Amino acid sequence: MMHGFSKLWMFAWFAVVVSVGGCARNVQGVVTVHPTQGVSLAHVYGGATRLTLSAEEEPLLMALGGHSVVVDGRGGAQRVRVEHWRVLEGPHALPVWIGVLQLRGGELGLFDRNSDIFYCLEKESSKQLYSSIGRWAVVEGFVDGPHTVRVMYYDVLDPTTQDVSVSD
Repeated sequence: MMHGFSKLWMFAWFAVVVSVGGCARNVQGVVTVHPTQGVSLAHVYGGATRLTLSAEEEPLLMALGGHSVVVDGRGGAQRVRVEHWRVLEGPHALPVWIGVLQLRGGELGLFDRNSDIFYCLEKESSKQLYSSIGRWAVVEGFVDGPHTVRVMYYDVLDPTTQDVSVSD
């Protein structure tokens, strides 16, 4: 009889831990922004997972509507409290680099938050981005040389920032 009780006790302990802290989750999907429900990830197989974000991360992910993203965090089947996230690809199915635009040695570039590496943006394809130095940007394109990205598509995101550190 005691053996059955210990199984029941362990199940109850597990249920409490999961309901309070949630299970570790790794979720991939396309960012969707709902005016009333906030940010969620739409899954390829249907359905969606709502995201709970920090005040710093919410504006960035809200600006990434249509991008394929993977998030790590804790939560249940319907909601995840996001701890880390990274962009996999943009709406044009090209690789993505995301970070704060900055000038280094006369070269425009960004410190990619996905890889923790500074990438220079190829001059001819990134002329329009010089006016956005100090702002977050997401760049779609391809590698054109050592740590150089040829910009095919871009989006300058809100908010503006002077902090060029990685927030991950």
